[in-house]
Amino acid sequence: MDRCIIDDTLINDHAEGLKLGFIVAAKNASDKELKEMILYVDTKDNLFGEIEKLLGAFAVNKLRKVGYCYIDETDFVIRLLTQRTFSLTTINNSVLAAFTSEESLAVLDDKREYISSVVVVPWTISDVSFWKYTWDYKSICVDGTEQLVSNSINANQVLIDTICKITKIVNVGDNLSNKSDVEFAKRKLQELKERSIPFDCKQVKALALRSGWKTAGAVKLMNICEKC
Repeated sequence: MDRCIIDDTLINDHAEGLKLGFIVAAKNASDKELKEMILYVDTKDNLFGEIEKLLGAFAVNKLRKVGYCYIDETDFVIRLLTQRTFSLTTINNSVLAAFTSEESLAVLDDKREYISSVVVVPWTISDVSFWKYTWDYKSICVDGTEQLVSNSINANQVLIDTICKITKIVNVGDNLSNKSDVEFAKRKLQELKERSIPFDCKQVKALALRSGWKTAGAVKLMNICEKC
């Protein structure tokens, strides 16, 4: 999944950031020869304000009522998904995540196998801080320039190898619901602390996500780490 974020300098100009986000997401969809893009928000109430100003009251009303609308200017259908209704069954979807919370972005990442690209338009820096910490992404400026930003986990190689080993041994799809998997993960993380390997539990969660874990499992692994 290609990840883009509208540059932080637009954080105080939400209208301009949202407009740029729509342009980039529409281009991503066009490049994939898609006729639909997904507008992803926390709740339907988020459609009011900046989104309504950009799309217009008619489009927002249709999104709220039937979940999609056709935009003449872009020749695209916009489909609405919220954190509660998020479900995808086809691949290569282009998503615009508008003013979403950290929790909503986690829902999005858990469905990353269905998404070819996501453009994130943040409302506040805190909403995207962990997302930016975890993933590599493109930062897109208002002038159209792009900069690839590598994640800032900066983890010790021993920790990286340990997370890889845990990932290989436990049932990742089970989100650590098996007691023996929990004990194995706990033992491996305790070994790192006994060896005084420098790391923190935030790194554990981020590395687990990058290794293909779902959010629930990564959070549980982080909680195990915090109790070691």
